[in-house]
Parts: sequence; structure tokens; C-alpha cells
Amino acid sequence: MKATVWTAAFLAAVALLGRGAFGAELARFRCERPQPWEQGALRNVSAAAALIDGAVIAPGAVFSFNAAVASGRANFVEGTSFLAGREVRSVGGGICQVSSALYNAVLLAGLEVQERANHSLYDPAEAYVEPGRDAMVSVEGGSDFRFRNSTAHPLTLSARADGGAVEVAVFGVQRHARKRWISTEIVARDPARDLTRSASALAPGERRRVRPGFDGLTVRVSLCAAASGETQCTGVSLDHYARVDGLWRVGSERDFR
Repeated sequence: MKATVWTAAFLAAVALLGRGAFGAELARFRCERPQPWEQGALRNVSAAAALIDGAVIAPGAVFSFNAAVASGRANFVEGTSFLAGREVRSVGGGICQVSSALYNAVLLAGLEVQERANHSLYDPAEAYVEPGRDAMVSVEGGSDFRFRNSTAHPLTLSARADGGAVEVAVFGVQRHARKRWISTEIVARDPARDLTRSASALAPGERRRVRPGFDGLTVRVSLCAAASGETQCTGVSLDHYARVDGLWRVGSERDFR
């Protein structure tokens, strides 16, 4: 089943099932970049958040992030994204912050994740979530974020983008409130190295960085919940981020590129 967006009349009926405009708040998650988005990514993030805001998902239906934002793809522009261990420019770059915020909210709501992938690398200077908590989406690369409404009642999404921050909430009917949290553990690290290449175009001894390095990581993610005074944790994923070695050009009389 696909996610279904119903009429205003049905939304009004849903509101009667719980507290607030869209029922009880099952989970909310906010993430913010360490530094502001460049303009292209900022536009994409705002557009993607608006496209999923207000979506209603029927019981048992599957929500596809790619399908939900498909109608607005013509409004996406080039922004920063990651591909094969490199930072690149691509149309729609930046919208993974929205899918990642949604992913965390979905986990915290205890819903069933059906498809999710992490990025190829982890850049702590640019990251808006901890490693293991991102959800990469790419139509060209065939990556989607999908989850099922595994409750017996309709769910409604709320999404807002403000500068470098994105906040997503999931509303529905909450019969048994449970405190949930996400635990991450870096189980292996492969430190990045600095590589150098000679460049005759630079003055002898001059150094110029071509790209930064990123450590390779293996991250274990668990979803924990407290019930009846006991804590139970369930494994969610074991994610791998590739090591990317830094590259420098060093001035020399010869160019060995």
C-alpha cells in the first residue's frame, strides 16, 4: 500500500482520535547543521519539508519519501551531497536532512522501517545527526526511505525547516506511552591518512589541500525503550562509512599527477 493523503474532512475526524490538531504526538525529532546550508541546499531542504508536511498515512500503508517529494522535484536545485565517498553537487542536494529527521522520528515512534541506507561517508563538520542516524535518499542512486504505519490508526506527519534546522513530528493514537531513545556505538574506526601529490604549478614547498579526510566508521545502532521499570534495547542497524584519505598538493619542480 502507498501512503495516502486524505481530505480535510477526514483530517478533522482524525483529530477527534487524540489530542491536538493531528492526534497525540508519538515522537518528535529536530536536527541542525553545525553551520548554515549554502543557498541551494537550503532551498531544497525547505521544499522537501513542505512536501511531506501534513501527509496522512493509513493503517498498514507504506510511506515512501521519494514518492512523497516527487511532485516537487522540479523546484529542486543543485546542492551539496555525497556520492561514492566524495562531496559533490547534485540536484536536490541537502534533502537527506529531511529524510534523516523523519527516520529518527519514525524510530522514536516505534514504527516499522522498511528501507533505509546511510551515506557513503561521515563528515563530522557537516553532520546534522550522529553516525548511524542518517537516511540517505537518491532517486538516481535508487535509495529511498520507507516505513510502514504499523499502528491500527492513521498517522500524520509534521515537518518544518528553519535555516539549518529541520524538525519532524509523528502524530497518531497512543494507547500505551513508552519512552524510547536511540543508542549509537562506534565499534570500529579506520583513521584517514593524508596523501600528498607533487604539483609543479605550486611554489616549491607550498601545500594546498585538495580534499579533507574522513575516518571510516562502523556504527551499531539500537532502539531502547523503558517499560515496567526495565530497559530493553533492540538492534536497528550496523552501518559502515568509507574511509576517505585527505589529499594535498605540494609544490615541486616536477608534476607527478
